[in-house]
Amino acid sequence: MMTSEKCCSVARTNDTSTISKVSAARKKYFDDPFAVYFCKHIEKRTALINRGYYIRVHAVYKAVRVFIETSNFPVQIVNLGAGFDTLFFRLRKKYKEKITRFLDVDLPSVVKQKYAVLNKYDSKRRKVQQLVVVLFRKVYALVACDLRNNDELIALLLTGCRLCSMIPTLFIAECVLNYLNVNESNRLLEMFPVIFSKCSIISYEQVLPRDTFGRFMCEHFTSVGSPLLSIDQYPDASSEIDRLNSLGWENVTVYSLSWIYYSSLSEQERKRIAELEEFDEYEMWHLKCSHYVIVVGSTVSFFLHKLKSVFGEPSCMPAEVGQGFRMQVKAHVAYVAKQADEIKRVGLRCIPMGENVILIGGWGASASGKHKRLASVCYWNVREDVVSIVTNFDQSDGRDPAERMFHSVTAVEDGQFVVFGGRTNPYNPMMDSWLCEITETKMLKMELLKIEQSKFRQIPRARYRHAACCIDDYFGRCVFQEWKQVANMPVTLHSHRCAYIASNGTVIVVGGLQSLDEHFSSALYLFSTVSNCWTMKWRWSPSVDRYSFTAHLIGEEMLLLVGGVNRDHGECHDVALVSLNDGKAICLAMELEVKMERVVADGFMFVNHDSVLIQNGDGHILYIVGGGGNCFSFGTLLNQHILRIDLPMLSF
Repeated sequence: MMTSEKCCSVARTNDTSTISKVSAARKKYFDDPFAVYFCKHIEKRTALINRGYYIRVHAVYKAVRVFIETSNFPVQIVNLGAGFDTLFFRLRKKYKEKITRFLDVDLPSVVKQKYAVLNKYDSKRRKVQQLVVVLFRKVYALVACDLRNNDELIALLLTGCRLCSMIPTLFIAECVLNYLNVNESNRLLEMFPVIFSKCSIISYEQVLPRDTFGRFMCEHFTSVGSPLLSIDQYPDASSEIDRLNSLGWENVTVYSLSWIYYSSLSEQERKRIAELEEFDEYEMWHLKCSHYVIVVGSTVSFFLHKLKSVFGEPSCMPAEVGQGFRMQVKAHVAYVAKQADEIKRVGLRCIPMGENVILIGGWGASASGKHKRLASVCYWNVREDVVSIVTNFDQSDGRDPAERMFHSVTAVEDGQFVVFGGRTNPYNPMMDSWLCEITETKMLKMELLKIEQSKFRQIPRARYRHAACCIDDYFGRCVFQEWKQVANMPVTLHSHRCAYIASNGTVIVVGGLQSLDEHFSSALYLFSTVSNCWTMKWRWSPSVDRYSFTAHLIGEEMLLLVGGVNRDHGECHDVALVSLNDGKAICLAMELEVKMERVVADGFMFVNHDSVLIQNGDGHILYIVGGGGNCFSFGTLLNQHILRIDLPMLSF
């Protein structure tokens, strides 16, 4: 039995979900005029949360409609753990003759609240009034039952609600089964196909509990009193399929939210969503979508056949990371954050100064504890293990030049570096350039570069998530500072990386996303500074497609890729070495120190970070700094360690 404390915790997740659905509906992600009546108060959610609830509502609603339209007979629908869900009211107008019974099942406390809402609206609120008063005891019913009481539930369905065991019946379980322990949820799943001869189930589940995002997700649900009790036994798509097959469901398929969004939505619909509000959390969006799945099971095949014609045949399903690595490198903690506003930041940029590291900009925890863009510049003295906050720099026009994120920082000469672009918020990209240096007294000097447009050319647009490299040390020797446009890239990219090979005057560009977040770049692009031409050399083999990573040139024949998000929308927990001669790649797994394994593994995310590579004899030292992000509605994870990886002399 569920304790009263557990009941309250589950009820709170219902309240939170309702607020989020109302927020998304108010932003026009989907149409739901009914949810607001069940919302205790209105809150504006972030674009990331709005998107997440949009794809959840779309996936379930579309799958339910396919079930209804596939059946040649009227259907019954049982919404398990329904909370304040308004699915019946959204379906009823279109499928009035197709739905014979629709049951919302939940805990008695939740049902009592929903019943009160449905009965309090007078004739002035016609949207709910017309549906509820006319149909309340004919088609729609609320069922108060603890899902752990399997026998009571079946008795209520068959006797109290007069469901027929012979007609097509759909069970819906949105974020329900993972709140039950394995034995309780499996007994429930096993009973349905035995009692209902033509039944199907659509469940919405969390998966992948063992990577950083997954652990953070699980810890969130535990912290709010609603732990995910089944996720460890059924951690990915294949285990979900095996589970239903073993419990009597002959036809089973699984779709990740990533698949549904990118493979089943029309280009027009994706464009509509992209234009609803400014958005710049691609990493967390992709990770969220890879950690949730729609599991569909049926005792009859025609429903799944029809569903696959709508959603497609899933060719890639969320799976736990395997051991496909060629070698391992040791990683250990080089520094632990001692105060909020030093290394705990995302979208920052770093640059080595001898054996030391400079951290500039980013978004993270301020000294007051509030999350914001950080104007502070940090100087990490590696040898003394001290991070100093550099605040004594000149401010221009009353603003802090370093207060930006997703900018570029490029070394030029004599300890100087250029900060270019970035953004404050997604509505405010920047295109200013600053020539910077750290003085001997640990002060930062930032001089605004007044770069003129060349004749007959325009100043480039403001930008962020771009890449920059220095192709020669012109600063201090040039007569003119001006923008010069070169040939356009064959593709438009963001969150990519570039590097310069001096011996042949070539800029190489790797990784990134094309067309906002639609396509991964899997090619190496070369730009000749001599001929002003772009060429595509080859595509990765094996595929190491990723974005939001960092990259370092080793000699002129190898490139080191660190972290990022991969083509399957999972986090890259590796360092990849790529040959620039033939595109071959070796993935290096990171072996953590035993004493730090728990600390780092539970709280280090290899996205939105930066890294620096320092020569160390025949090998190199790699420092990974910052990273993390807003993990959907679960909270904010900011890396509080700097990792050090000692790389031997690398070659193919």
